Amino acid sequence: MRLSRSLRPTSSWLFGVFALAATLSYAPSAQADILPGKLLPKPQKPAPRTKKPVPQAKKIAIPAPIATRRQDVTDVYHGIKVTDPYRWLEAGNSKEVAAWNAANHKRTMGVLRQVSARTKILQELKKLYNNQSSTSPRRHGQYYFFFRREGLKNQPILYVSEGSYRARPRALLDPNTLSKDGTVSVQQISPSPSGRFLAYALSAKGSDWSYIRVLNVATGKHLTDRIDHTRWPSVIWDRHGLGFYYVSYPPKGTVPARDKNYYRRIFYHHLGTSADTDALVFGEGRKKETWLDPAISSDRSTLYVSASVDWSYNDLYYRPINSRGPFLALARGLKGQFSADVMDGQMMIVTTYKAPRGRVLLAPLKDPVRKNWKTLIPQQKGVIQGVFLVKGHLLIHYMEDVVSRLALYTRKGQFVRDIRLPSKGSVSDISTRSNSNEIFYRFTSWIYPSAGYRYDLGTHKRTRLEALKIPVNLSLYETKQVFYPSKDGTRVPMFLVYRKGTKLDGNNPTELYGYGGFEVSLKPRFMPGLFPWLDRGGVFALANLRGGGEYGSAWHMAGRRAHKQNVYDDFIAAAEWLIKHRYTQPKRLAIRGGSNGGLLVSATMTQRPDLFGAVICQVPLTDMIRYPISTVARLWIPEYGNPQKANEFKWLWGYSPYHRLKKGTRYPITLVMTADHDDRVDPFHARKFAARLQANTTADRPVLLRIESKAGHGAGTPLSKALASIADRYAFLMIALGMDTKR
Repeated sequence: MRLSRSLRPTSSWLFGVFALAATLSYAPSAQADILPGKLLPKPQKPAPRTKKPVPQAKKIAIPAPIATRRQDVTDVYHGIKVTDPYRWLEAGNSKEVAAWNAANHKRTMGVLRQVSARTKILQELKKLYNNQSSTSPRRHGQYYFFFRREGLKNQPILYVSEGSYRARPRALLDPNTLSKDGTVSVQQISPSPSGRFLAYALSAKGSDWSYIRVLNVATGKHLTDRIDHTRWPSVIWDRHGLGFYYVSYPPKGTVPARDKNYYRRIFYHHLGTSADTDALVFGEGRKKETWLDPAISSDRSTLYVSASVDWSYNDLYYRPINSRGPFLALARGLKGQFSADVMDGQMMIVTTYKAPRGRVLLAPLKDPVRKNWKTLIPQQKGVIQGVFLVKGHLLIHYMEDVVSRLALYTRKGQFVRDIRLPSKGSVSDISTRSNSNEIFYRFTSWIYPSAGYRYDLGTHKRTRLEALKIPVNLSLYETKQVFYPSKDGTRVPMFLVYRKGTKLDGNNPTELYGYGGFEVSLKPRFMPGLFPWLDRGGVFALANLRGGGEYGSAWHMAGRRAHKQNVYDDFIAAAEWLIKHRYTQPKRLAIRGGSNGGLLVSATMTQRPDLFGAVICQVPLTDMIRYPISTVARLWIPEYGNPQKANEFKWLWGYSPYHRLKKGTRYPITLVMTADHDDRVDPFHARKFAARLQANTTADRPVLLRIESKAGHGAGTPLSKALASIADRYAFLMIALGMDTKR
């Protein structure tokens, strides 16, 4: 029962997409007036680790920026004139924009390929990722389903074992065979209760759009069923496996083109029938921006529907699974997040209503109205990440100061014990059954490779199933968590990772990462891609900014809407702390973020251009005045605000990165990264920001634009593309921060 929401869609069966991708990077992936042949200034040498002299960085030639025509368009918002010189770059399908994209990407790759270390780094990354990693097995009937990423294959493969999780598995679905370049991926899967059938959604080229097929698990053959035009469909099977509920969108031509990403509705599909005859179950008459997801109780007796317009809150409806009657409101119009299950004949409710870190309630199944709610487990110090039914117990996953804790309770709400974890780190991919002693989960931390575990509730024995085998001596590295004061005195946590023996002389190249939005929590996790950076003297820092969910919904609220500036203040304070404590200095400090994190770094660099030497801005939002016009962006108005409302326009206008760029400012050297099939955050944000930054920054501050082909916002990215992206990021940082580009 996941409570938090984010700009990124979530589902209990997304482990094939995100659990294995988690080891790649936290990122979901503007240009200067430089004369032809102009070279970057000679960088300062990093402090040597030994008495041997450190080679000087190779000078890299940066071609002149691509000529970008300016065509001013002026709008008036609440009496304020807003001039947009690059509105024409919003037309992603135009030939002129395509040519501009190609020219910029060619220029960028021409620069990055001059870094001779880039090839070495890519080879190192391939060695680091050439391993095997599996998700937790999930039991349905006699079958155990899990994904496994094998070696350098682009996509994880779905396996199934019969009778036991230890039985020899067989490959059930291999997306690597569905495209030559690995750009077809499994978006979601959902086995039927008995495991006889598997419904799964496929997407291509990184798009969020997908379609559903159904497999016979025993034979591996497809049924005739196919459902098109889905987007994170959240398939939920009925009690007997005769059909399933799913989410879909209006057929093409039935709503205006601008609304094709909205009107999310829940349908029921009976196996063996045409999708054209599927019955509409929920959603008729609701606002087009309403985000709907179905769920089912552990005993498969009750169907739930979560309905949300403001992603900070949701209404929750229910009805018996075998009913065709109306849905009843369990929670409606309340300021909190809600999920529910059926436990021992009672409704169990998990909520942040009047408990920003979460609590567990019980109510009579026949009359679970608010006046009958009773507290089972009150709010604790930690933030509830999930509540799971196991045999005779409740398992609660808490997050305390951004590290995981697993706690067992009786079903009467009495604490039993904590499940011991290997160290301070993060638990993910928890898999349980309400009548079973088995608990499967994965554990990871910054220098603890991701490992799968099975916990036996009867014997309290923990067994490690498998772990990443990394060709690295992990004893050479260390990590720490620090807490620093933000501008208003708020205590903010930050993680640091670096090689042992790193000197605090203020000269270490440092990458600072952040997100700060949508109640997304950035937790410790093992990322093999960090080691090429650490081994070249780099420091990695991750700040847990307000706007995230690290301390519950109150932490989120403190960094959204009118309070968004708190997020930028937290990030700036993190940079100042790193400089004050001599980890680095401004010209050796880079910031990176993707998606909402791309907004973070682009806004921060416009407010404090003096504080950073480099910026990596991935799949960003940057035009906060026009952001609601594209893709699914109206869903984010509750997070950011609506520019059509005068007071909310004022918030957005105050920090909108695209509009805050000022002519002649010495902005950091910047790499903007986007993808041609990103249908979540429209690539026009990256294009417009890069063009305007290019025109406004000083001549010695180059800006590069990298545009990945056949890729989207991040989900489903082939491993080969992901590794190339990491290598390019490091090549850029080596140029921008004055590192040895040959090493």
